[in-house]
Amino acid sequence: IDMSIFAKGLVAAMEDETQAAELAIDESGADSAEADIVEATDISADVEAGTAEVEQASADAETLTRIADTAEAAEEEGGLDPVAAEIAEIAVESIYARLGVQRQSYPALESFSGKTGRKRATQIAVEDLKETVKKIWAAVVVAFQKMVDFVKNFFAKIFDANRKLLSRINSLEKQTRNLKLQPGGKVKASGVISQTDAKTKEEALKAIEATPGEIEAMIAASADVAEGMKEFPKIKELLAGDGDLKALSIKKLQDAHSKFTMIARDSEGAIGKKFELATADKDLNPDLKVPEFKFEFKNPFSSEGKELDALKTDEIQKVLKVAESIVKANIASKTLVSALETGMKVTIEAAKKVSETVDDKDGNAKNVTEGSRVAQRLITSTGNSAIKVVTFTAKTGMDVAKAAIDYVERSVKASGGEDVKEEKKEEAKK
Repeated sequence: IDMSIFAKGLVAAMEDETQAAELAIDESGADSAEADIVEATDISADVEAGTAEVEQASADAETLTRIADTAEAAEEEGGLDPVAAEIAEIAVESIYARLGVQRQSYPALESFSGKTGRKRATQIAVEDLKETVKKIWAAVVVAFQKMVDFVKNFFAKIFDANRKLLSRINSLEKQTRNLKLQPGGKVKASGVISQTDAKTKEEALKAIEATPGEIEAMIAASADVAEGMKEFPKIKELLAGDGDLKALSIKKLQDAHSKFTMIARDSEGAIGKKFELATADKDLNPDLKVPEFKFEFKNPFSSEGKELDALKTDEIQKVLKVAESIVKANIASKTLVSALETGMKVTIEAAKKVSETVDDKDGNAKNVTEGSRVAQRLITSTGNSAIKVVTFTAKTGMDVAKAAIDYVERSVKASGGEDVKEEKKEEAKK
């Protein structure tokens, strides 16, 4: 999978069947935990790129909608004047180029210079903009479908990697249980440092030990998001009425938002250290009180030239137990993945239906259109966030477990436990 296919724009990529074919799931196995981890990391980067494209496309659709609204209002007053038309043209051209949208009927700037043709040119521009917004939304729907495939592929690698890590942990627990280690010196625990930003062994142990609970909390909050998505099919019915979405139950989404906020604010493990939930400028809709999920994920911390004290025998056993808890929590997230897949299918169907209401022409068209826009923002924000959070949580958990194992192995070696290395060789021969 190569998300560089989006270089020509989300709309162009999703309309290109050849490109869509490149997004097929790779179900081939890997020979080691490390190979699975590398593949999972590559796929998580693809997911991150895909969600970023969806967010940008959604923002672009909002901008084009505002421009269309302004132009439509000007149409009633005789149309856009040349200056306003040129300003709009600059913004529209930039967005079209970014998304890979081919213009169909957007009028030339000269069309706005005369009073006679100005109104008609404005009308044509509005129609073109609205048609483009529909294309963007259609591309977002297709992108969501593809990202569900990414996530399924990602978790296939995650589960394989965690099963192999669990086997390694169990082996290490047996090998190190009765080891008589000499006081070790410093070890290069780059994995632990990059995941926890620990300056000392004590800080590393505290962060590692806090991580399993954070993973469980993130899974619980993500389950609330998946549950909240089940409300989305009601959106079409509400829009078909008066366009008012206040009857939509979004309590589960509000609960999830509160849980994520608490984890980011209060947690001391690797999960809490690497993400923030930014406060949105405003709710998606003041009456609906829908919280917008705005996650910010941090890059790994710098570990260059940094070392930690080697672990002692009792600390080794403790770290391995925690790593085992992390791995088991990741493996147990299969239930969440299934719930998320169901939620995303519901979300995608709701997205398709919402897009059909934008052009409703009745006495309540204004309310219906505004409701559709709110619904679109709700769907893209929720769907995108759910995908990002579950992949971030699973990958971070896997990385911490792997880093903890590496820290143990390096500590054993630094403390004279060469017999662990020899036993690993014997296992390899078998």
